[in-house]
Amino acid sequence: MGREGAAESPLAEEPSVSFIIPAPPDMERPAALDSLETLDYPREKFEIIVARGRRPARQRNEAASEARGEVLFFLDDDSIVAPDILRRNLAHYSDPQVAGVGGPALPLEAKNTVQAATDVVFASIFGDFRGCMRFARRGPARPVSEDEVILCNLSVRRDVFAEAGGFHDALYPNEENALLQKVLRMGKGRVFIYEPSAPIERARPATVGEFFRKVFGYGTGRLEQTLIQPSPICLMRLASVLFPLYWLLLPFLLLVTPWAAAPAALYFAGNAAMSVKIAATVRSLKVAGAAFLLFPVMHIAYPFGILWAGTVRRIFGRRGDDAEVAVTKLKDLGED
Repeated sequence: MGREGAAESPLAEEPSVSFIIPAPPDMERPAALDSLETLDYPREKFEIIVARGRRPARQRNEAASEARGEVLFFLDDDSIVAPDILRRNLAHYSDPQVAGVGGPALPLEAKNTVQAATDVVFASIFGDFRGCMRFARRGPARPVSEDEVILCNLSVRRDVFAEAGGFHDALYPNEENALLQKVLRMGKGRVFIYEPSAPIERARPATVGEFFRKVFGYGTGRLEQTLIQPSPICLMRLASVLFPLYWLLLPFLLLVTPWAAAPAALYFAGNAAMSVKIAATVRSLKVAGAAFLLFPVMHIAYPFGILWAGTVRRIFGRRGDDAEVAVTKLKDLGED
């Protein structure tokens, strides 16, 4: 890539890798494990560590403390990897300034209309602008910001992860956003790479309620990250609270001027145009119609998550934050 001021050494063509998978305490076998059996990579060069608990950031940190791989590869318990994911992902570590590499999270085959619609909504620029790259293959491999990679498909140099102090224990979600931001602020010319050809697959929310809760959680995580580690991206995201505020005030604003309806008209025009594009792309009026309804749900759930984290959570704190973590190394380096 031709950058100067390298912070790390180039890794070997086939570096050692530690897969780290957090899981709930009662989950017997994460689905991600089956796909790891199909990897096109020397088996002695990777290890698999599962950390069970109810604090994903802490689970990942404790697993990382026991990892021996040169690269830590973070998956979720339902991340399904392709056989060539390591070769595509790890190829970037020949550049000593690459601190980490992430790919998109693509959907498994949809089981109903809502699930198909959540896929296109997550992957749409109208839904989440830059964040949509986390859910679709977009453009070439390139350096990116913290908004464009996702933790269910992220590798990081182990020494960089350790230098940054790992994930912030109090964050979930958004712990990867804070980590990337911290590493990039440390300087030394480090970059994170988005590699669209190295995706994982996982199921999308299958009901409107699941979709709302997922996006709501993203909002709570964003506020928590902002309070811990403010940045221009965080502050821009917090501006989304103006969306529900506008709709609440709209009846009163219309008493002052009819032009107050202009933003609402533009929003619905944009929503309609995107839904027409979706209908033409997926060839399904049902999916397009569901997407038309889910876009407002997404744009309301996210700021409501921010507001919840800034009010109720600040007063009453988190629930179910059991700190106990059980780490199990299912496969060690050197094992065939």
